[in-house]
Amino acid sequence: LPKRRANDSKGRISPGQPVHPSRFPIREIPP
Repeated sequence: LPKRRANDSKGRISPGQPVHPSRFPIREIPP
């Protein structure tokens, strides 16, 4: 899933920046 990977990368690149709170759960909900 390239989409899930992109989200993970973004969230990791700027974890200090409040980009989107749902981004964390989005990558945590899926396997």
